[in-house]
Amino acid sequence: MDLPTPPTLAKIDKISPSFYNAGLLCKAKAAWQKFGVRQSMPASTGSILGSCLHAVVERGNRGGLSPGREGIEQAKIAFDAEAKLRFSEAHPLIRAKFASPEKIPFYFQRRARAVVLAVQVSTEGEPRSPSPPQGDPAPRAFGGRSSRLVEQSFTSRDGLITGRIDLLDSGVGKVTDYKSGHASKNVPSGLADTEVRQLRLYIHLALENGYNITRATIVRGDGNECEIQISASQAADEAQAARALMEQFNGLVSGGCSFSSLANPSAKNCAGCPCIPFCEPFWKTAQPDWEELCGTNAEGEISETKDISLAGATLKTLTLDCRQGSTLRGQLTIEQIPLAWLSLGSSVPALGSAVRIVLAARSTSAPQIRVLQVDRIKSTTIWNLSIAPPQQ
Repeated sequence: MDLPTPPTLAKIDKISPSFYNAGLLCKAKAAWQKFGVRQSMPASTGSILGSCLHAVVERGNRGGLSPGREGIEQAKIAFDAEAKLRFSEAHPLIRAKFASPEKIPFYFQRRARAVVLAVQVSTEGEPRSPSPPQGDPAPRAFGGRSSRLVEQSFTSRDGLITGRIDLLDSGVGKVTDYKSGHASKNVPSGLADTEVRQLRLYIHLALENGYNITRATIVRGDGNECEIQISASQAADEAQAARALMEQFNGLVSGGCSFSSLANPSAKNCAGCPCIPFCEPFWKTAQPDWEELCGTNAEGEISETKDISLAGATLKTLTLDCRQGSTLRGQLTIEQIPLAWLSLGSSVPALGSAVRIVLAARSTSAPQIRVLQVDRIKSTTIWNLSIAPPQQ
């Protein structure tokens, strides 16, 4: 595949929790999140299934599921329909790796969890109706207005902070955010710092819009919940920090900063970052000991290629002279790459081509082993450097 072009920078007129969290680590990552062409990068399969969970839970919160077995089937159908839509719009590499959305790893497990959660929330918000969302009854009223707001966008009074809250229930004084993944094992409290900041901004937005709310909850796809109390002063302090970051970002953009100059590469900051394929500061800075956090990422020149045919498909093995990245330097072998994965760009990488292998998998867990493999679950990608975009 050909490398995407880094985004063109512009000032922002408001800041969201996701931009704020990204910008605290790396303003280049935040810029990509805001201005990048998302279709040029393969989304993770986890994000596709996460969108399906949100769609089904939203329907449940809006009262669009019938009681009992009928509601369960409605939730399954809604999940499958959203998955089909997301899959049809996905990057061609995703469709090359998986014949259908049902082939995505953990599809049916994630669907089952989403259905359970959607049916559960559907019974929590009275009154409920068996009709679909467009036929919803009027939601409960609290203080002369709706007490349950679903997938509602809010803006602070000064217009500088914005956010879309999954569920705001003023009847119980709580905002809820749904996450499709598990809590990190390295977070004993159950909430990551990014999640706490997000919830504080949600509480700030609720208070700014006249909702006296101090409770905030993360509900995960497996049903686990974690609730915290957030004071008005904590929410206001977080909001002020977000405004300061927005001012700093806009100042850098006004001063002519490039995408690369905004980058802040480190093993911690680059872990899970979607910008790795085209972020030059990452490749110039990354070291082999970053591999544990950032994954196996290698850049170099192809010194040998071998083809085999298996079940009618051509698989390529590349020998790469790795010169930089978050893995060992020197000769690496990347085994059995489907030709279909390599045929999505302007040209198939060949002998002498410079490439980047992002999120490869090791054939064993031993870091000194120089044989790598591609992995559908890890979303391994191969990028052709022979046709590199201009840096911004």
